[in-house]
Amino acid sequence: MKHAHRIKILSSFALAMLGAAATGCSTEMGDGDYEVFRIAFDSERVDAGCYVNGEIPDSIREDSTTLKSAGTVIMYLTGPDEVYLDTGSMVLAGEPDGELAYEFEGEVVDVDIPAGSTMIDADRDGIDDFEDPSIDSDQDGLDDDEFDGFGDRVDPFVDVDGDGLDDRDQDDIVDADNDGIDDSIVEIPATYRFRTVRDYKIELFIDGDVVTGETRVAYRNVCEGTECPVSFEATTCSVDNTFSGVRIEDAQVDVALGANPGEAPAPGASAAED
Repeated sequence: MKHAHRIKILSSFALAMLGAAATGCSTEMGDGDYEVFRIAFDSERVDAGCYVNGEIPDSIREDSTTLKSAGTVIMYLTGPDEVYLDTGSMVLAGEPDGELAYEFEGEVVDVDIPAGSTMIDADRDGIDDFEDPSIDSDQDGLDDDEFDGFGDRVDPFVDVDGDGLDDRDQDDIVDADNDGIDDSIVEIPATYRFRTVRDYKIELFIDGDVVTGETRVAYRNVCEGTECPVSFEATTCSVDNTFSGVRIEDAQVDVALGANPGEAPAPGASAAED
């Protein structure tokens, strides 16, 4: 079952990568034309950086297969410089690079902004009330928490939201703007974010009705900003593949109307290193 699972991963990745690659035959097509290609993919080659601790497990390293994975892609032209390839899970565009070679690139960026923190800051002076030497939430010049020599509060009454209750010991929530959130609670946004980038690159070569090429997707995972978690480690890894295929003449195309399969999933880290 392990090998069957790997073949499934291979198909989803390689088919998505070839989506842009097959557009290379655009020189033989006119606007509104389309071509169908049947492609055979070799086994993915996943570098060590895609695995935990940067090491390929022995149970995966020693795996091998002589099977190839198959896929069908549809290429079509909408204009002189508008060439697209529909893989069934995504549509990619490309352009020629030389007489018989074609190169395609694409990028997917996923930004994750972690939740920030909160602090209690009744007077909104940027200092947490547990550390603030003087708190004056009603801005009357009197410290809300200071007592005189007789044990009485220096500021006899604090009522920022005007509900008739002393904010310090009578009011369950101080909410002057009626948004349901206590005004003394201040949200502090995170000073960093995580960015995951997938860079796609395809080199394609055409010889008559035969198409061959190479694919690569490189992954980068970084933390940007200040105060990134100490436990975070930036990672990079790449997945490579080769393919070969042929043009299918007079192919019938069946497209489900209204379908929106979305972007092809990223390959998993369970394919063997060849």
